[in-house]
Amino acid sequence: MDLRGDDRGVSVVLGAVLIFGVLVIMFMIYQVSIVPAQNRAVELQNYQDVREDMQNLRNAIISVGETNNLVGVQVRLGTHYPARAIGVNGPPPQGQLFTDTAGTGEVSVTGINETKVCGIGDQATSKSITYKPNYNYLTGVQPITYENTVLYRETADGRVLVESEQALIRDKTINLLPLVGNVSKTSGSSVGFDLQGDQTGEKKVSATPKLTIPTALSASTWQDLLADQSNVDTVTANGTQPSAVDVQLKTNTYTVKCTAVGAGEAANADVEAGGVNDEINPAAPGDIALVNETVGSGGDSHIVTLNLNNTGNQDIEIVDARINFYQDANSGGKVPDNADLQDSGGTTSASLAFRGTSPS
Repeated sequence: MDLRGDDRGVSVVLGAVLIFGVLVIMFMIYQVSIVPAQNRAVELQNYQDVREDMQNLRNAIISVGETNNLVGVQVRLGTHYPARAIGVNGPPPQGQLFTDTAGTGEVSVTGINETKVCGIGDQATSKSITYKPNYNYLTGVQPITYENTVLYRETADGRVLVESEQALIRDKTINLLPLVGNVSKTSGSSVGFDLQGDQTGEKKVSATPKLTIPTALSASTWQDLLADQSNVDTVTANGTQPSAVDVQLKTNTYTVKCTAVGAGEAANADVEAGGVNDEINPAAPGDIALVNETVGSGGDSHIVTLNLNNTGNQDIEIVDARINFYQDANSGGKVPDNADLQDSGGTTSASLAFRGTSPS
């Protein structure tokens, strides 16, 4: 009689345990290696998408400032990982998009009242808008910021990676595009909001104007950005305002344009526009020149007089004139509705008196 035990069942159990152990090890390798690698690739793609969205946002702000249109924009703040039959994903990443102010946020150009030209309150202020990533697997990615027509990223060690050109100064035109409003969004998917352009204020300024920019970028970065602008003389850090740069321009006559752009809300700008005393269109230089502008007082406060001078060598007959008027905020009056031409006592001078409705 054979009393030895039958161990065939033990072999089956050991085989099952071994197979199960191999499966567990394979699952762990998949979970700690394959899943993170795949999700990291998903996050990297999202970051590339956000960079594209922020570039589109920057372009939309400039476009809205030039056309005064309403434009909707979207930014893909987060993403979703692929569904898995095997393996476990972490929670979807959620990015942030928010507005902020560099220093005092005040934009200024010497020689003009930027508050009236921009028409956005007691001080012409501008904000930046930043995307801040918060990924679960992808590391070393930088926030992306738009400010003053420039898009850039800043690394952890302080290096700035500029991702666009500047559009503030183009030849003899200064384009102020103050960004107003408040944006504060956190999401794991796309978020959208409107950009609303308002009226464009315009002013001529002569001599050597200085543009002060509220910025988180250094003067050297702005110097690089403005290197192709021949009218820029110097770019230096502002001595009194924190986070501000001064751009000194060379002697010339410049056109300053300002359009407030509202992010998520209307800008509600009430702007001013005007020229300098040596420019009247469409007259050519050396013909008719504007000497000065006067506004009546008291009961005549609704009368604006433009004094003109014929600087040419022959008599000129004025048969037609077109004057554009822009009201200051809270002026309480209306634009002039008629004009009278008066001879000022000679063949070389005259005045145009514009009469509007008296303020109530």
